[in-house]
Amino acid sequence: MSGPTQGATDASLRRFLLVINLLGAASVLSALLDPSALLHPPAVIRLLAAGTAFVVGELALLHIRIGDENHSFTWSEAAMIIGMVLVPAPWARIIGPLGVALVHLWCRRSAVKVAFNAMSFAVALVLARVTFDLVGGADPGIHQLRTWLALSLASFVFFVWNGGTVATAVALSQGLRVRDVYRRGLALQAFVWMGNTTFGLVIVTAAARDRRLLVVVPLFLVFLYLADRGYLRAMEERDQWRLLQQVSAGLVSVDGDALVTQLLEGARELLRADVVELVVTEAAGTAARYCSFEAGTCEHTIGADQVLDPEALGLATVLAAPLVDGHGSVGRITAGFRSAHKLTARHRHV
Repeated sequence: MSGPTQGATDASLRRFLLVINLLGAASVLSALLDPSALLHPPAVIRLLAAGTAFVVGELALLHIRIGDENHSFTWSEAAMIIGMVLVPAPWARIIGPLGVALVHLWCRRSAVKVAFNAMSFAVALVLARVTFDLVGGADPGIHQLRTWLALSLASFVFFVWNGGTVATAVALSQGLRVRDVYRRGLALQAFVWMGNTTFGLVIVTAAARDRRLLVVVPLFLVFLYLADRGYLRAMEERDQWRLLQQVSAGLVSVDGDALVTQLLEGARELLRADVVELVVTEAAGTAARYCSFEAGTCEHTIGADQVLDPEALGLATVLAAPLVDGHGSVGRITAGFRSAHKLTARHRHV
């Protein structure tokens, strides 16, 4: 990305973050518009339970790679439903963003990310509450179908807002289209949203009907976690094998220099690496080096014992494997990653 283009991208990202922070601050301060609710707080146990839900809901419990990116999935929609039912809206707008900020501070995120996540969460709570009030009316009771529908729609608005703001921030930071970023892994995110919404509804309904029913919550939580994890892993495996088939088919249809380029680009995509190096040993102690970066491929001659320089390329992890034939080693293939990375058994097999 060129200098002027990068500068424009950075400026757009800063403006977007500023807007989100201002909207979030306004959302938190809107709690002051209902002084009666603030002067008559709910029971301490409710405040603690809601605060705990917001904190736990922001913790990333599932991690998966979709394409070239790492995605984290949380229980935030379930936490939103629990918090909305447990405490009045003004209190949720205060303790919700506070809980989110504490989680990201504990994870040692930058101040910019802490502010963005907390303020975006505050706006999401306001939008979810407005949706609930419009659909649920005068709060007919947690056992009513209308309330379940209102909470589900509020959760959906919450989900769309959070996904949209994160996708926008990522797109602006990388110079990509928001639509393209938002669509990555959308089916998986929707699956997690449905599970989180169901879990939140089960919790608040069980607590309202008979608190003794909450003893089954841990079992339900484990079941939901395993279901989410199994589905996400299965989708990841499917995408990887589909990509492997595409790469293999491409190798059959090309030859010569095009074969090397196809091999490098295919390996970089399959391994989700930032850099892939292919070294083929030649005579007289020299070797042909082929490299694949995001910007394209390159080729040059090096000494057979030369290795990739991680520091020069800004790589945090470098993994290499020898290339062998019936007569011994004929070179090596190396994958470099700009973040800490460990190949799975499936990736090593590939």
